[in-house]
Amino acid sequence: MTVSLDTSLASGGGEGRQRLLRSFTRAGGFIGKMARNPLTAIGGGIIFLLVIVAIFAPWIAPYKPLVQDLNNALTAPNAQHWFGTDEFGRDIFSRLVLRLADYAVHRAAGVGYRGAARAAAWRLRRLLWRQGRYGADARHRYLYLLPKPGAGVGVCRRLRPGT
Repeated sequence: MTVSLDTSLASGGGEGRQRLLRSFTRAGGFIGKMARNPLTAIGGGIIFLLVIVAIFAPWIAPYKPLVQDLNNALTAPNAQHWFGTDEFGRDIFSRLVLRLADYAVHRAAGVGYRGAARAAAWRLRRLLWRQGRYGADARHRYLYLLPKPGAGVGVCRRLRPGT
């Protein structure tokens, strides 16, 4: 049995490959436009560096961040402790690098959760707004239960409409 290249099965994989190629081309064009502006390129480079440091933080940090060494308390920066130590003898560089990684993970998770919550609330608001057959009062009856965009994640404090 032979399969022609003109069949729908053979062209199905080509469409996906073309779509992927187009998306990579668009992304490359976007990155190219951003790289032409020097301030954007510098800012993007700093963010890229921080992301790399956050990913490899456990291997970059030379000391454990919570281990106390009271004999080395408040030492100035030197070859062993690049940023010095605090009043408990903990290495400041290690604490900074590992805190950056912790912050990046929590921030990324929060942005993803907040974005999903806002998108769901926006879709539900739009759905309720489109139900115009129940009248204007019915459209606004349940909107106060939804968090407003920009209000953050959490329980909406409004208990009833008009307050």
